[in-house]
Amino acid sequence: MALFSDLEGKAYPTPDDCSVSGCNWPVTLDVTVPNNWDSGGYVVTLTAKRGRDTVEEQHLFVVRRATGANAAPILLLCATPTWLAYNCWGGSNAYEGISGPDGDQFSPVLSTQRPWHVDSAASPPAPHVLFQTSRLNLARWCGIRTWS
Repeated sequence: MALFSDLEGKAYPTPDDCSVSGCNWPVTLDVTVPNNWDSGGYVVTLTAKRGRDTVEEQHLFVVRRATGANAAPILLLCATPTWLAYNCWGGSNAYEGISGPDGDQFSPVLSTQRPWHVDSAASPPAPHVLFQTSRLNLARWCGIRTWS
């Protein structure tokens, strides 16, 4: 497990077209994954504190196997295109949104450089929602590592 602390949080403006063009926020922490990490899914827990309030979110990231390493006996397949298609954070998704001349159309182009929206039961779960509550326990049982 790795732990990073005392990182200063900062709010950045959100562009009107971020669902299509991304947020273009600066990188605030760059982490190099060591070559000895196993390939697979990892859960990172982000914790923010302000005064007495604490907010905690969990997100998924995937580490590919190293070049030349043996293939694993199982495959972790992420539904990234589906997650992107339903992600409406910042405006548009593949089915509805604020694009087009009248601001009421879906976007055929979507950015990965924006947060994941968490909202309705009608949408498939975003990557970080997959690992909350009982699903996090299943992920741990399946060997997906957790990281704070």
